[in-house]
Amino acid sequence: HVFLWISFGHDYWKMSLMSGIFTVGAAIFVYLIVRQLIPSFVVDHAKMRRGDSRGGFVKINIKKSRFYAILASVIFGGAALVIAQAVIVETYAVVTFFSVAAYYFVVKKQWYWASAMIGAGIVTHHLMLLTYLALFLFHKELRPFELNPFKVKHWKPFAITCAFLVFYIYMPLSIRYTDQPNMWGNTTFIDFFKNNIAVFNMLVGQLPIYELPRRFLETFGILGISIGLALIPVIV
Repeated sequence: HVFLWISFGHDYWKMSLMSGIFTVGAAIFVYLIVRQLIPSFVVDHAKMRRGDSRGGFVKINIKKSRFYAILASVIFGGAALVIAQAVIVETYAVVTFFSVAAYYFVVKKQWYWASAMIGAGIVTHHLMLLTYLALFLFHKELRPFELNPFKVKHWKPFAITCAFLVFYIYMPLSIRYTDQPNMWGNTTFIDFFKNNIAVFNMLVGQLPIYELPRRFLETFGILGISIGLALIPVIV
């Protein structure tokens, strides 16, 4: 709605601009993640082989660290799939932004911010649950409980994520107070999730066994095209 306030361009252009801006934001977080993950020191294998334990590590040139981070952003932003999602009116660029942002704050160990990004992503699109599942399993700080022994712990990050679910109240409100169409079965919460499960089944499809090889080839072809541009700076 905010993008529709732009005073020039037609409505589709204004709303697709949102996808472009969020894609740029995701590329920035990719840069920041790589800068964060590259360690301050790397192993000097030649010195290690000589048994020189004192000289086993050497400092990374800070400019090289920036180069690899920029390279990662170019690879991400140059992928055909990312470009395709950056120019359309959809939520995938937005949920990608929140996914990458959540991982950045996990790397930084800023759990409250990570939880807020996860919550915002879940409100945007339930595909964010895949990101949340991975982070939930591998980072105990995002789990509200510990299993052995069982006790409630780290409940605040979990509560922050859950707090964002209040935004889903738009579904019953849109039916109660507007003439919005029944998009995605959003008359009730139960219908909403039932409809999405049905859409998932439709997208998966009932594939006959002889279709599988062709689908695999198509998938590899799409991936090959998607990383085609990215391969240029990698090879260089």
